[in-house]
Amino acid sequence: MVLALVGAWGLVTVAAAMWFVARVGERGDLPRNGLVGIRTSTTRASDRAWAAGHRAAAGPARTLARVVVGLAVALAVSALLPQGEQPHPVTVGLFALGYSAVLLGALLVTRTASRAARDA
Repeated sequence: MVLALVGAWGLVTVAAAMWFVARVGERGDLPRNGLVGIRTSTTRASDRAWAAGHRAAAGPARTLARVVVGLAVALAVSALLPQGEQPHPVTVGLFALGYSAVLLGALLVTRTASRAARDA
Protein backbone atom coordinates (compact mmCIF):
# COMPACT_ATOMS: atom_id res chain seq x y z
CA MET A 1 0.00 0.00 0.00
CA VAL A 2 2.79 2.42 0.88
CA LEU A 3 4.59 1.72 -2.41
CA ALA A 4 1.43 2.53 -4.34
CA LEU A 5 0.63 5.77 -2.52
CA VAL A 6 4.16 7.13 -2.32
CA GLY A 7 4.83 6.12 -5.92
CA ALA A 8 1.61 7.79 -7.08
CA TRP A 9 2.46 10.99 -5.20
CA GLY A 10 5.90 11.06 -6.85
CA LEU A 11 4.38 10.60 -10.30
CA VAL A 12 1.88 13.42 -9.74
CA THR A 13 4.69 15.69 -8.55
CA VAL A 14 6.78 14.97 -11.65
CA ALA A 15 3.75 15.47 -13.92
CA ALA A 16 2.98 18.83 -12.30
CA ALA A 17 6.57 19.98 -12.82
CA MET A 18 6.46 18.89 -16.48
CA TRP A 19 3.14 20.69 -17.00
CA PHE A 20 4.48 23.88 -15.40
CA VAL A 21 7.68 23.93 -17.47
CA ALA A 22 5.72 23.18 -20.64
CA ARG A 23 3.27 25.99 -19.94
CA VAL A 24 5.77 28.72 -19.13
CA GLY A 25 8.18 27.52 -21.80
CA GLU A 26 5.53 27.65 -24.50
CA ARG A 27 4.50 31.18 -23.48
CA GLY A 28 8.11 32.30 -23.59
CA ASP A 29 8.08 33.20 -19.89
CA LEU A 30 10.92 30.84 -19.00
CA PRO A 31 14.23 32.63 -19.43
CA ARG A 32 17.34 30.65 -20.26
CA ASN A 33 18.78 29.49 -16.95
CA GLY A 34 20.73 26.71 -15.30
CA LEU A 35 17.99 25.37 -13.03
CA VAL A 36 14.59 24.91 -14.72
CA GLY A 37 13.80 23.83 -18.25
CA ILE A 38 15.16 21.57 -20.95
CA ARG A 39 18.87 22.23 -20.59
CA THR A 40 20.83 20.67 -23.44
CA SER A 41 23.75 22.15 -25.32
CA THR A 42 21.45 22.96 -28.24
CA THR A 43 18.70 24.62 -26.19
CA ARG A 44 21.23 26.66 -24.19
CA ALA A 45 23.04 27.85 -27.30
CA SER A 46 20.98 31.05 -27.54
CA ASP A 47 17.79 32.66 -26.31
CA ARG A 48 16.21 31.89 -29.68
CA ALA A 49 17.17 28.20 -29.47
CA TRP A 50 15.90 28.05 -25.87
CA ALA A 51 12.52 29.50 -26.83
CA ALA A 52 12.16 27.33 -29.96
CA GLY A 53 13.03 24.16 -28.06
CA HIS A 54 10.57 24.82 -25.28
CA ARG A 55 7.78 25.78 -27.68
CA ALA A 56 8.29 22.56 -29.66
CA ALA A 57 8.44 20.39 -26.54
CA ALA A 58 5.38 21.89 -24.83
CA GLY A 59 2.78 19.69 -26.53
CA PRO A 60 4.60 16.40 -26.03
CA ALA A 61 5.42 17.37 -22.43
CA ARG A 62 1.76 18.08 -21.65
CA THR A 63 0.75 14.76 -23.23
CA LEU A 64 3.38 12.98 -21.16
CA ALA A 65 2.13 14.72 -18.00
CA ARG A 66 -1.43 13.50 -18.71
CA VAL A 67 -0.23 9.92 -19.24
CA VAL A 68 1.82 10.04 -16.04
CA VAL A 69 -1.16 11.34 -14.02
CA GLY A 70 -3.28 8.50 -15.42
CA LEU A 71 -0.66 5.99 -14.35
CA ALA A 72 -0.48 7.66 -10.93
CA VAL A 73 -4.23 7.28 -10.46
CA ALA A 74 -4.04 3.61 -11.47
CA LEU A 75 -1.13 3.11 -9.08
CA ALA A 76 -3.02 4.76 -6.21
CA VAL A 77 -6.09 2.61 -6.89
CA SER A 78 -3.88 -0.48 -6.83
CA ALA A 79 -3.36 0.22 -3.12
CA LEU A 80 -6.89 -1.18 -2.67
CA LEU A 81 -5.75 -4.60 -3.92
CA PRO A 82 -5.02 -7.18 -1.24
CA GLN A 83 -1.43 -6.60 -0.15
CA GLY A 84 0.56 -9.15 1.79
CA GLU A 85 4.09 -8.74 3.05
CA GLN A 86 5.08 -7.90 -0.52
CA PRO A 87 3.25 -5.38 -2.74
CA HIS A 88 0.71 -6.79 -5.16
CA PRO A 89 2.27 -7.62 -8.57
CA VAL A 90 -0.10 -5.14 -10.24
CA THR A 91 1.20 -2.40 -7.95
CA VAL A 92 4.80 -3.29 -8.77
CA GLY A 93 4.01 -3.33 -12.49
CA LEU A 94 2.24 0.04 -12.40
CA PHE A 95 5.07 1.55 -10.37
CA ALA A 96 7.62 0.34 -12.91
CA LEU A 97 5.46 1.43 -15.85
CA GLY A 98 4.86 4.89 -14.40
CA TYR A 99 8.49 5.69 -13.75
CA SER A 100 9.59 4.11 -17.02
CA ALA A 101 7.11 6.38 -18.81
CA VAL A 102 8.64 9.38 -17.06
CA LEU A 103 12.16 8.44 -18.12
CA LEU A 104 11.33 7.48 -21.69
CA GLY A 105 9.00 10.44 -22.11
CA ALA A 106 11.62 12.85 -20.80
CA LEU A 107 14.08 11.54 -23.37
CA LEU A 108 11.56 12.02 -26.18
CA VAL A 109 10.61 15.52 -25.01
CA THR A 110 14.27 16.47 -24.75
CA ARG A 111 14.95 15.11 -28.21
CA THR A 112 12.06 17.17 -29.62
CA ALA A 113 13.37 20.31 -27.92
CA SER A 114 16.92 19.73 -29.14
CA ARG A 115 15.82 19.26 -32.73
CA ALA A 116 13.76 22.45 -32.68
CA ALA A 117 16.58 24.38 -31.04
CA ARG A 118 19.04 23.14 -33.65
CA ASP A 119 16.72 24.32 -36.42
CA ALA A 120 16.19 27.75 -34.84
